[in-house]
Amino acid sequence: MMETTKINGFEVKLSGKHPAIIIRNNDRFGAVASVAEILAKHKINIAQMEVTRNDIGKEALMVIEVDDQVDDHVLKELEKANHIIQISRIEQ
Repeated sequence: MMETTKINGFEVKLSGKHPAIIIRNNDRFGAVASVAEILAKHKINIAQMEVTRNDIGKEALMVIEVDDQVDDHVLKELEKANHIIQISRIEQ
């Protein structure tokens, strides 16, 4: 088991116990809500979520550990959400 503590210059806590989605986004109102709404629509339960930024209004990072693997069609939908820059998936 491995714990990740830094991604692209952002301090994070990624346990490695669950599948995860790493989302780089613009730090804007509603970005987290749009991601959570899409996950809920597809009945994907969030086990743990961390949101971090280095500066207000710049780039931010969401680290979302989930109960089950996230399908490609859900990732494609997330990519279209407001303020998303890049999405990566870590499979279990």
